[in-house]
Amino acid sequence: MVPTHVESIIMNNSRLGYAFRWTIFNTLSIVNLTLSNNQFYSFIGPICNATNLKYLDLSGNRCSSLTPYFFNALPSLETLLLQNNLLGLSKTLHNINASFVFGTLTQLQCLNLSTNKISSLSTDIFWNLKSIRQISLKDNLLTDFHVKLDNMPHLTYLDLSENQIFQLSKNSTLWISQSIRRSKSFQIDLSNNPIMCSCSSLIFLKWLQKHQLAFKNFNGYKCSYTKTFKTLTDAVISLDKSCPTYTTLTILILLLIITFLICLIMIIIYRNRWKLKYWYYIAKRKYFQHDYLLLEERQNYKFDAFLSYADEERLFVITDVMKKLEANENFRLCIHERDFIPGCDIADNIVNAIHHSRKVIFIVTPSFLKSKWCIYELNMTYMEYQVSRQGVDCMIMVIKDNIRERDIPRNMYEIMKDESYLKFPENEADDLTFWERLIDSLR
Repeated sequence: MVPTHVESIIMNNSRLGYAFRWTIFNTLSIVNLTLSNNQFYSFIGPICNATNLKYLDLSGNRCSSLTPYFFNALPSLETLLLQNNLLGLSKTLHNINASFVFGTLTQLQCLNLSTNKISSLSTDIFWNLKSIRQISLKDNLLTDFHVKLDNMPHLTYLDLSENQIFQLSKNSTLWISQSIRRSKSFQIDLSNNPIMCSCSSLIFLKWLQKHQLAFKNFNGYKCSYTKTFKTLTDAVISLDKSCPTYTTLTILILLLIITFLICLIMIIIYRNRWKLKYWYYIAKRKYFQHDYLLLEERQNYKFDAFLSYADEERLFVITDVMKKLEANENFRLCIHERDFIPGCDIADNIVNAIHHSRKVIFIVTPSFLKSKWCIYELNMTYMEYQVSRQGVDCMIMVIKDNIRERDIPRNMYEIMKDESYLKFPENEADDLTFWERLIDSLR
């Protein structure tokens, strides 16, 4: 209860305390409330019915507890003095409720939070201070300033002196740079901070030098923990010459990454080379070789079997295989010397022959394993077996000579493991059985 027309209440050094609880004034006329240097250790509030209050001084109370709603009913407040308290110990200024503390003070122009043992602030703590002109955070424990300033178009002075700032982070410098560009009169004080002068802080030092006109008493800034440099400008010049450039390292790292990616792609391509080749020739045949595809087919296949063999076995194929299978059994065989289309690429001919043959007979000999075209035919047939025919058996292996197991390609070894194969007899007495089994396989 105060007299009706009282505008100022000044009760500093009055030993008031200990908690500033929910308070309702009986008059709306109060404009100035000074309660500094008392014993209010806890600001609970809110302060009600003081909607015309413009000046509030709560400094020097050693307060260590602040609720987020203490200032919520003071829409006209222009000056708020909170220095010489212990608000940094309350954690309210940097937890999830920090944005509510000053959220309704849209008319606030001056805020003093100096000497409060504040070690950090929430990014959005000043988000709605649209009229703020001066903020003092002097003599605290800040190591950085992670606070957005983009909603403060009238801010002209930010005091961060006498803190523990070695260098400002990238976001901090970005937000401060925006304020500098927005207002030519904007000033910031970083004096008496332990500014680090080293290669790791060179970018920050250059930023300081670039915007030195916006920093109060810039010429008095000194490097901490070293007496090598007299001023920050000397430090920038010296460090710029002595610090190693990271451009070469960055380029080297990029080259290593690119090389790694190229090697990885090459490994993937190499491991899938036969599948890629197969799909290439399938696509090529589909879009560019229509005439070949329209040839007469028997049960969707032009040939009963395609013979894959090395040139050293040509006599065996002509005198034995063709005689037994074509002349005697009327099978239609695809022989590369006879049936490949002249003028067409060999690889195209091979893929076409495999695709248009019901079976592929491999005459496996040491010469076969040394022939690149025979191995190509083997791998293309394996792709046909896996992709187009979806595991339907189309391969007949005829082992004609003795072959060491270590010489057998992986694909052939897997086929021989999963499928039965024929071995050409060493004794003529077993010839009849061999040919009967081969004919049955074709049928």
